[in-house]
Amino acid sequence: MTRQTVTEAKARLSQLLHRVEQGGERVIIERRGQPVAALVPLADLPLAERLAEDWLGALLELGAAGAELGEQLAAAQATRT
Repeated sequence: MTRQTVTEAKARLSQLLHRVEQGGERVIIERRGQPVAALVPLADLPLAERLAEDWLGALLELGAAGAELGEQLAAAQATRT
């Protein structure tokens, strides 16, 4: 996986797109050393979208489970006092 600054990516966009399209390369674009975007082959997009949906679903489930556990702990502490 290649990393490019925004400035470099702007200057070389055509080349980067060619490498992504023809070679299946993935490119991370960074601003001030932080990743802000990625160029990926179009064939990878459905997988990326499915993974994002799966992660979101898992996070929502964890949040609900955490809230339920918090309520149970609060109820247990209330019965102790």
